Formats: sequence, structure tokens, C-alpha cells
Amino acid sequence: MKNILTSLIIFLVMLSPVLAIGQVDITSLPSITANPGDTATFEAIVANTVAATTIPTVNLASSNLAGSKGTITSPTITSITNLISGAPQARQFTLNVPFISAGTYTATLTASESGNPANKDTIAYELTVNSVNSLDVLTASETTALTVSGQEDEIITATVRVQNKGSNDLKLVASEFLFNANDFKDSDEDTITLTFSSVQDILRPNEIDDITLTIDIANNVDLDTYSGIIELKDAETGISDKFKLDVRVQPEVCEDGIRRNGQISDASSAFLQIDVNEPDNGDEFAPGETIDIEVNIENNNDDPMDVVVEAFLYNLDGDDEIERVTSDSVEIDDGDDDDFDLSLDIPSQDLDEDDEYILFIKAFDDGNEDENCNEDSIDIDIEREDHKVVVESFTVLPNILSCNDVASMTVTVLNIGSKDERDILVEVKQPELGISESSEEFDLNNDDDAVRRFTFTVPDNAQAKDYTVEAVIVFDDGDERESKFTTFKVESCVEVPDYIQGSLSLGAFTTTKTQASIPVTITNEADQAGSFKAEITGIENWASSVSSRTVSLQPGQSTTIFFYPQLKKDLPDTLSAVINLYSEENLVDSKTTEKEITKAAEEEDKTPTTAGVVDLNFGDNGPFWIIADIVLIILAVLLVKALFTRRK
Repeated sequence: MKNILTSLIIFLVMLSPVLAIGQVDITSLPSITANPGDTATFEAIVANTVAATTIPTVNLASSNLAGSKGTITSPTITSITNLISGAPQARQFTLNVPFISAGTYTATLTASESGNPANKDTIAYELTVNSVNSLDVLTASETTALTVSGQEDEIITATVRVQNKGSNDLKLVASEFLFNANDFKDSDEDTITLTFSSVQDILRPNEIDDITLTIDIANNVDLDTYSGIIELKDAETGISDKFKLDVRVQPEVCEDGIRRNGQISDASSAFLQIDVNEPDNGDEFAPGETIDIEVNIENNNDDPMDVVVEAFLYNLDGDDEIERVTSDSVEIDDGDDDDFDLSLDIPSQDLDEDDEYILFIKAFDDGNEDENCNEDSIDIDIEREDHKVVVESFTVLPNILSCNDVASMTVTVLNIGSKDERDILVEVKQPELGISESSEEFDLNNDDDAVRRFTFTVPDNAQAKDYTVEAVIVFDDGDERESKFTTFKVESCVEVPDYIQGSLSLGAFTTTKTQASIPVTITNEADQAGSFKAEITGIENWASSVSSRTVSLQPGQSTTIFFYPQLKKDLPDTLSAVINLYSEENLVDSKTTEKEITKAAEEEDKTPTTAGVVDLNFGDNGPFWIIADIVLIILAVLLVKALFTRRK
């Protein structure tokens, strides 16, 4: 018994370290002071106070931070693992300090063993939010302007959105808003009047509110962009924020201003959104050049719209529209977008490169511009090239001519470059009519024009059609060329057919028991080589059909072909056939031939029985081959005679 008791005591002593349980203890968690918008970092020290023990996992959790003027949401804290006695662990956690009223916000941190929530410790900690005054204009800044567009004698509105990013209440009163009124006057003292609304109530920390800006553009205000700095100021603390305001006084773009389902809207809120891909702000163009406009239009409405894009170039200093282009109407489904490409030609003259030019672009619902319309604009620079001469106009008079008529060609050239030009040459060219004329060299100062005239006589063999003639300017020591084309019409002249003229003649129409023979001679009557097609028709009641024949002939050349129609059993008393000759599918000649049928004729058998066509075309070497045939026959006779003589 004594031995059993001793063994039990020894077992319990050995087991005691295993059964020991650690104790969670938060030894420290200092409080933090921070400003709204800062990130506050806390550090908790957690220990295991039981010797020779280990706690596998300790979970950390915080309550919300509560204060007299609000609550801050609790932070998320990661767990501690393997907390060994005698080795405290530090755990940091962060808290994004919101824009909240100044004061002290208190919370409780709890550290507890995972799976044993009774083993825990708690500690209170504090966050003190400093007293900070801060106002932020969200709509714009001193570098990114709030841009508002309107026309003279118009009242427009804009929204300025503000936020209290401090920890004290603010009161924004319109009388405290500051700007320089002279920034919004033209040279004639015509004024753009700015009026602001006040924030209705106290603007508490983190609150956002809108201030309405009313812009009254007086009559006769010059077209221009008027810029100034606006300061919004709190009446109590004097804290403020500034932003840049651009008031663009422009010509009418959207007829009733920017519209969204019939309501006044700003550009960013309109259903039709404009994205100008080309050109870019500040792109340079020269007089006479073409502006390629690439625009993407997005329809943010709930319904499809037939959209039209319109662009026009405007001289702000001259208050003058330069050029306008309009696209076709394109249906864009709701939530979809489409690309529009337009080309706008800049005039060659009457453009001052020192003036301000704006390309205005609008997109609108076709037929309902007062319901949905949006607009955009691109500033462009118009710069003259050093050397640039263009054909301002090119005419041919009279414009409708006949053979042997005399016409006058007038070329007006304009120097739109910034340099005077020397030794300019004007050429006119029309190769088909043999026109190739050049002027004498001449000089032309910038902005000046000159006229050069040429005459020509329409040749008596000119083809009746429209002709294109080119005027070419050679300048800048022959390094540069510009050209322009115009057209004129020639009529009542020799009609040049689009085919080759040919003729045919028929030989003796003969027959055997099985087939007929019709020789056909084809002659090229034109002064150029060509192809001809001969076909035989009208034989359906007495013969089987025969394929057409095609021959190629040099000018004046002839050839003879044969048609061999296969005869049917029952023949009419008279056989007839029509031979047609074609050039380029045009009928150029036709002949008819007939043959009376007798019983004796039916028994004749003078032609080969093989059906088809035999071509006896000797071409230009016909006599040679005839003589050659005679010589061969004589040689054959002499050979036969020699053979028989030897046998004797």
C-alpha cells in the first residue's frame, strides 16, 4: 500500500508541468494623439505570467472608440502565436483617423486565449483627435480649373463641392468668399458677375456640401476665356481653400446649352459623353491644311439615340466662324459608344496666326438637340509655313467644248507662307489632248496672289468625254510643288469606238451528203491590232450548231476560216445562214448566205467527211506557201518517176 501511494505521488509530480495553464496579461497600451486624416499606430504588449507555460494563440480585439461627438470604428488586429512565459510579445495595429470632431475617443482592447475565452485580459486605451481647421474644394484646385462655358447676355450656373476635412465645425458664408472682379472684365469694362450661395447649415467634420455659383455674362462681353482665383473662407476660423475658375465666353454651340433629357446639365453629367481623340489641345495647323477630327461618343441614356456630331472652327479674336462640318446620323444603343471621323478644311487666307482659334465639337440627339446635347472644345494653333504657295482657283472656260474650239485656262496662285517667293513657275498638263504649258518665272510676296492664263485648241480627233487637267505650282527653288485639278467636257467630236472595226466576206456555199461548207474571210479595217469573233446562226432547221471562231489580226490583215455545219436528215429546199462578226462584244458586220438543195447536189461528195473548221490563213506569207506547195508536188512526181525507171 505504501509503495502504491509513493508511485502516485511521483506520477503527479511528473505530470504537473504538463497540466500548468498560462495566464494572458496585457502589460501596456499607450494612448495616441493624431490629426484627422492621419494614420495612428498603437502598440500593445502582451505577456504570459505563468512560468514554464506556452499559450498557442492569443486573439486581440478592440471595441469601437467612443467620444462625446461621435464614434470611430474599431481597428482590425492580428493574433499572437506561441506566447511563452517570460517572453512578452508586442503587437502593433493602425487606425485611419477620420475627419471627426476634436476630442478624446476611448476603447477597450481584449486579449484572450483561443479556445479558452475565460483566460483573458483587458485594457482601456485612448485616441485624442487634435483640433484642426481644414476646408477642401473637391471640384477644382488652383492648378485644375473649374471651366464654365456660356454666351454673352446669358446667366449660367455651376456647382462647387466642398468638404470639411478638419475636426471643427465650419460655417461658409458667401460674403466671405473672395476674388478679383477685374479678372472677369473685358477691355471695355463689360463684366461677368459672380454670385455664390452660402452653405445652409454648419459644415461639420467630414461633411460634404455644394455651393451654387451663378455667372451672369453681360451683353457685349468679348469672346474670350476669363480666369481668376476664388477663395472660399470660413467666417469663424478664417480657414480657406482656393480654386481656379475659367469662364469661357464662346459662340453658341449647343442651341439651348448642354442638356440631359431636356434639363440643364454640365458636360460631365450629360447623357452624351464626348471623347476627342484627334486633334489634341495645342496642335498646330497651317492655312489650307485639313484637320482630321476623331471623336468617340458614348450614350449613357437608357434608350438608343440617333446621334449627330458637328464641329466648327472659330476665331475668338475676330468673333468669326471659319468653317463647319457635320456627320451623318448614327444610332447608338443605350450604354454603347461609336466613333465619328470628320475632316475640316482650313481656308488658305484671311487667317491671323496671332489670333486664338478654337475647334468646337458638339454631339446631339438628331431632331432633339433641346433634349440631349453636349459640347467640347479644343484649342488649336494656326501657324504659317515659311514656304507655301497654293492654287487658289483653277478654271477652264468655256467648260463645254467641241473639236477645234479654243479654251482659256486661268490659274490663280496665292502665297500663304511667311516668306516672299522668287522664281515661281506655273504649269498646266493634260496628256490626252497634248496640253503641256508653262508660264514664265515670277516673284510673289507673302499674302499676295497672281493670275496666269493659258489657251489651247481642242484637237479635231478628240474623244467626246470629260477631261481632267492639272495646274502645278513649282516654288522654293524647285523643291516644293502644289497642284489642283479641274475638269471640262468635250462633245460633238469624232466618236472613238471602244471596239476595232472589221468586215467579212463569204465564199461559195457548198454541201455534201453530210455537211455544208461556208468559207468566211475576215478583215481588220482599223489602224490597230484587234481580235474578232465570228459566229454562224439561223441554221437550226437544217444543221447542228457550230462553235464560234476567234481570230487576231494586225491592221489591214485578212484571214479565211470555214464553217462545216453537219446536215440533218430532212432538209428544206433552201439552206440559209447568217454570219455575224464581233469586236469586244460589239457587232461590226453581218452577212447572209443561201444554198438551193437538188438531188444531184445531195449526192456530191467533194469535201472531207470530218466535221469542223479549216483555217487557210496564210497571213502575209501566203504566196510563199503556195509556191512551196507546187515545188513539193513536182519533187514528188520526179521521185515516183525515178523509182519506176530503176525497175526497168
